[in-house]
Amino acid sequence: CSSDLTLKADGVSAILAKMDATAEPKTPEKFAVKGYPTIKVFRNGVAAGEYDGKREAAGIVQWVKANSGPAVTTIETPEQLEALKKEEEVVFVLFTTADAANQAEEVFKKVAEAQRSLYRFAISRIVGENTGKLIAFKHFDDKEETFAGSIEDTKAVSDFVVNAGMRIFQEMGPENYKGYIDRGLPIAWLFVKPAEKENNEVSMTAYEAAAKEYKGKMSFVWIDASKYGGMSQRMGLKGVNFPAAVIDYQNKHFGFDESTALSAENIRKYFADYFAGTLKRSVRSQDAPAENPSKGLWTIVGTNFDEIVKGNAEYDVLIKFYAPWC
Repeated sequence: CSSDLTLKADGVSAILAKMDATAEPKTPEKFAVKGYPTIKVFRNGVAAGEYDGKREAAGIVQWVKANSGPAVTTIETPEQLEALKKEEEVVFVLFTTADAANQAEEVFKKVAEAQRSLYRFAISRIVGENTGKLIAFKHFDDKEETFAGSIEDTKAVSDFVVNAGMRIFQEMGPENYKGYIDRGLPIAWLFVKPAEKENNEVSMTAYEAAAKEYKGKMSFVWIDASKYGGMSQRMGLKGVNFPAAVIDYQNKHFGFDESTALSAENIRKYFADYFAGTLKRSVRSQDAPAENPSKGLWTIVGTNFDEIVKGNAEYDVLIKFYAPWC
């Protein structure tokens, strides 16, 4: 296949194999294969990861290369460093000497092993002003970002990799969706129709500015509403007019007021209100009736459930849940 030929040309010696799950049903069950095709990497005989990118040769080749050989490469010369920086969109380099205490290297290697499918990692033996530093070299945003915490703190290093390795504002798609979910931060979604560039300019610019201000606290993405506009409805928006914005965190949604212009000023206030804890949660709901109760009977919808049911300490509430056709 084309993937095999490309890997051979690049000098990657990984073994590519396939198994017919209909002929060997017990083995896929053993390794929790839930759908087909599924691609897994085995390292030292142990399942070490699963491919979750696009089903195309380029993505598979990149993933196999990332999972082949050691998770961390060693750089001895400035020329090797420059070549690696040019080749990779983002690479994390720990500058240290061979005779230095190895606790930092052990932490770095541990993080690299966990994140190797996404990023390249290297240890540099080049002695100079960067010795003792961990630096992310990137083709985007700040170009270079230096870790400010303790290199012997595994969680701090891991968090740095997760945050520094992703663009502060980019398109969300199948190839990076899992990375954002694994990041564990609130996600600020901006639904736009790419063909309507002039209509999107203000909101895109304001989102990028907010992304810089709240870097490390929230993920900022835009998504093609022409393809995925239905997602906005599931997050509590009307899904009719775009651009539209919503913040999603742990299945709680905070939509930008769709009756308000997505101006730079309003977007700044939107994020400020969210971090201040004053932004009202969006709920998919019918409108509450104007007259409530009516003839002694309350009508409960999504937006007034908490107020009537949870906020009523004086009375117990007996609710009849029904479907209109029954």
